[in-house]
Amino acid sequence: MKRNHLRKAISTILFIAVTITAISSVVSALFEPLYQNITVLAGGLSIDSNGLATASGSVTPSNSNSTTTLTVELQRQSGNSWLREASWSNSGSGTRTIAQQGQRFVVRGTYRVVATAVVRCSSTNTILEIASRISHEVTH
Repeated sequence: MKRNHLRKAISTILFIAVTITAISSVVSALFEPLYQNITVLAGGLSIDSNGLATASGSVTPSNSNSTTTLTVELQRQSGNSWLREASWSNSGSGTRTIAQQGQRFVVRGTYRVVATAVVRCSSTNTILEIASRISHEVTH
């Protein structure tokens, strides 16, 4: 009798562990972008009370034999579309983090930042990866 209870308890614990692992894998796949040549890609936006928008982005490439261009684009919502207000770029090589920030005064509206990284092979200039990250929206 005790063995049956022990077997059921062990089976239940194993079932729960496998289920949690499976759910964790699905959630990670849904919400965490998987990059081939990028460790981290981020974009951010803040707008102060005077309407000065500060757009920022950063990328950390994972390929040491690469050159990477980061473009930070400030966008304004217009109906169901997003219009480009301004953009700033920066480049670097290897695995060093590349950051870019830009500022611009904006009118009332809803804004976001799109940070886009283009990773190229240093020796052939072949594009290895293009990835974008969209920031949260900010209404001014």
